[in-house]
Amino acid sequence: MKKGIILLFVLFVAALTSCTSTKQSSDTSSNIKLKNDIENPGQNKTLIDYLRHESGVQIIGSGSNASIRIRGSSSLKGSNEPLFVVNGRALNGGLSEAIQLVPTQEIKSVRVLKNADELSFYGSRGANGVIEILTK
Repeated sequence: MKKGIILLFVLFVAALTSCTSTKQSSDTSSNIKLKNDIENPGQNKTLIDYLRHESGVQIIGSGSNASIRIRGSSSLKGSNEPLFVVNGRALNGGLSEAIQLVPTQEIKSVRVLKNADELSFYGSRGANGVIEILTK
């Protein structure tokens, strides 16, 4: 009888442990903290310059005419440009509007959202990825 109770207790603990495993973070987004370069303090960098160093972000061209892709091509006829969000407000004009609206000196951080869990907040508008910009 004692062995049966001990066996039930061990099975219960094993089942409980497997059901309450800790969730591992699948955060594939990235934060780019914008700082003044110590080596070149007078150098002005653009938003595109900061995004070029981010893995998974493809930039074709330069300036406001550049094309940015985060999650590859998902549309044959539509735009593949990610959604730009500045201080919680989605921009309709994409990169060109973000460059005109936000001076680089005012940018506090840039966050690139890539995975489906993070993009679900933005619905279909975030299907091509999201670039969140937070200003000072």
